[in-house]
Amino acid sequence: MGLLAERLGPQGYEFVNARVNGNLAWNVLQRLEEVIACDPDVVTLLVGSNDVLASLSPAREARFRRYQRLPQRPTFDWYCENVERILDRLGRETHARLLVLELPLLGEDLDGELNRRVERYNTALRERCERRGVACLPLHRRLAGLLPAGHRAPAGAGSTGPMVADLVTDALTST
Repeated sequence: MGLLAERLGPQGYEFVNARVNGNLAWNVLQRLEEVIACDPDVVTLLVGSNDVLASLSPAREARFRRYQRLPQRPTFDWYCENVERILDRLGRETHARLLVLELPLLGEDLDGELNRRVERYNTALRERCERRGVACLPLHRRLAGLLPAGHRAPAGAGSTGPMVADLVTDALTST
């Protein structure tokens, strides 16, 4: 948020950070009224990394269900359903320009199981955005393009914050 405020604040943009770490798409859907009440001109949405992580093992699923108070198993289909409901509500109940960001890499092993799952979720996200005429910004593809083929780096290397700020700034200033 800081980078966006720094870059776009002088042009009159104000920012509200409605992000809650650890949330899944279902949690975002439950809190959507807070976003709608702000009467935003633009909404950026980056949701799904925790949905992917929750699907990795029964232990992770149980932990996410407990801490995020999920009413059901966090499956791929449930993620898709919740994203559709988020996009549809924002489309119906706001006049906001909606900018959805692809899920970022999870780790830097492009060929690993984790990023194969991320790509499955991103494919579904892009399809849902396309059907609704909503922009889906290529965060994952841009990050992946920075890595050489076969690259494997330690977990936690780098930050996606500057990349997100670049994508949103470009989207808002290119029209």
